[in-house]
Amino acid sequence: MEGIGDIIRRAGELVGYAVCHRLLSRSPLFGDNQFMLCSRCAGTYLGALSSYIYIFIKVRGGQTKLPDLKYSIFIIIFIASIFIDVGGTLLGIIPDIAQ
Repeated sequence: MEGIGDIIRRAGELVGYAVCHRLLSRSPLFGDNQFMLCSRCAGTYLGALSSYIYIFIKVRGGQTKLPDLKYSIFIIIFIASIFIDVGGTLLGIIPDIAQ
């Protein structure tokens, strides 16, 4: 009989397989267990979630305009890092190495 921890782990793996490629070279390991999302997908989904939370808070506060310049620069830096990571890996500039 499986414990609650095994059931939660298996549910997480099913969700992970549905939304991520789970390449071993890009996924963190905890002991012998592979994390349910690779590092790249985890960062992408965390960024999307934080964006939705930011937008929700700003719209509920009555602000519907674009973010200030300092926030925009901060966002652009993070978006640029995604393009550098993906582009560098695709072009072979950044090696695809395991953790």
